Amino acid sequence: MDYAEMDDKSKPFDFDVTHRDLIHQVAFDHHGRRLATCSSDMTLSVWDRTPDGSWVKAASWKVHGGAVWRVVWAHPEFGQLLATCSYDRSVHIWEEIRSAPGAEGRKGARWVRKAYLTDSRANVTDIAFAPRHLGLMLVSCKVLIEWLLLNSYFQATVSAQGIVRIYEAADVMDLSRWSLCHELQAFYTRCGSVEWSRSRIHRPLLAVASDDKRAENDERIVIYEHNENLRKWQRVISLRLELSFPVTDLKFSPIAVADSHQLAVAAGDVHIYNIKVY
Repeated sequence: MDYAEMDDKSKPFDFDVTHRDLIHQVAFDHHGRRLATCSSDMTLSVWDRTPDGSWVKAASWKVHGGAVWRVVWAHPEFGQLLATCSYDRSVHIWEEIRSAPGAEGRKGARWVRKAYLTDSRANVTDIAFAPRHLGLMLVSCKVLIEWLLLNSYFQATVSAQGIVRIYEAADVMDLSRWSLCHELQAFYTRCGSVEWSRSRIHRPLLAVASDDKRAENDERIVIYEHNENLRKWQRVISLRLELSFPVTDLKFSPIAVADSHQLAVAAGDVHIYNIKVY
């Protein structure tokens, strides 16, 4: 189809993001009306979509002391929250604070760092918030994977030691307080990505992938399932995949299937796997 035949919402768009180095991730919010970008220049930018379909920069600031690998949005039910992870071995939680209209009737907004997680001893390579129905939680993956749980809020993060950590916040109204509640040894090689399952009809799953070349002949992806009775995460599946390229990302399908999950794996090409947990 010719672009001229598309409506404004279907046309591709491009804009100058003004980052001074490589951009590592572009993340839309839940509604697709906001966009966040992060870069090796240690900065994060937030963009808002206007009614005419263009994008304007709402904020840009330095967030870490090293390259910023990932930025993720929390579900808007918990407010305007972002999490970032970096080569500087930390995870930061950011909240947008809106002020009352000023003398000219304009509302102001600023992003405030609410939490600073620095207990990692390695480069944190990925993070992910849990789906809304699990609450406010965070998972991080590194060559040490980290989890963070915030009362009724989950987020996930990944780093470079093969360890997954889960953190919990005691009160969703106080985003400054997070405590480590689980730590999982996923690999003895570098961890590259982590992802939550989205299904409400199954027990929660966490998929963790290694992008380390040393893992090519070993486990590339491991799946953990949360056992509510035991109150712990248990490894249920290990995948040894014959792929020519390292796994750089993975996503569960948001559509629930009665007896399985679908997992998309980016490794040069995109591969779709049906995951059954018995």
